[in-house]
Amino acid sequence: MTDERAKDGDFGAFGMPQIRQVAALGRSILNRPHTREGDAEAQIALVQGMQPFGGPIDPEMLEKMRPLTGFRSDFFDNEVLKALASGITQVVNCGAGYDDRALRFRDSAVTYFELDLPEVIVDKNSRLERMGADVTQLRPIGLDLEVDDVAVALTSAGHDLTAPTFFMCEQLNATLSPWANARLLASLFSRARPGSRLALTIEASNEGLDPTQVRERRNAFFGGSAPMKTIVPRAEWLGLVGDAGWRVESPESVLEVMHTHEIHTQAVTATA
Repeated sequence: MTDERAKDGDFGAFGMPQIRQVAALGRSILNRPHTREGDAEAQIALVQGMQPFGGPIDPEMLEKMRPLTGFRSDFFDNEVLKALASGITQVVNCGAGYDDRALRFRDSAVTYFELDLPEVIVDKNSRLERMGADVTQLRPIGLDLEVDDVAVALTSAGHDLTAPTFFMCEQLNATLSPWANARLLASLFSRARPGSRLALTIEASNEGLDPTQVRERRNAFFGGSAPMKTIVPRAEWLGLVGDAGWRVESPESVLEVMHTHEIHTQAVTATA
């Protein structure tokens, strides 16, 4: 299938690896910051040859994605840069996909842990090898965030429990079940010494609507592609974050997405 159906919102039954690629392609057309040691062109190199829908992506589709992709990219770029400026030397990127921040924000004092499905990690590692990228400070971890214990995986990968960490979940949490979200947030908190920070984006349904019906309408619109499992009002999302031990700072409603006025993407930050 080419991207003709994708342009019209009919993605078919594609899975998370394809969605990760679409997100990376969308980010590749943005102008974004980089550190002194970082590779400003890393995202472009990472997406070379990507055809998630069996053919080249229409540039018009990427342009239509720009407002939402741009918001999320700006938000997490700024949060990572703030963390690095504060002296944090560990970044844990959950659902990292083909994100290039470990390369674009390369810093010889900072270790990046990237967690995603094993098949995504394998493909990304191959791309990084073809690029000849410096991955000295990168720790890729293949796992299923729906079922695997992140705390155990981070321990095995050498995450330093004695040092503050910046944890990020970009376009991830809505794709996990409420139970998996609760465990993920608690597992991250268990690895967070004082001074650690968390940033995530959530998909919040408008108050007064039935969250189950909202989720079903959204998933039907996208034809079963990478279905969202948690779309609930903001208060419930913040409850999940707080119950895990995190102290929520200032969540912000950003914009309407998913071709509907029923769901808002929100940026949330929290501290340990």
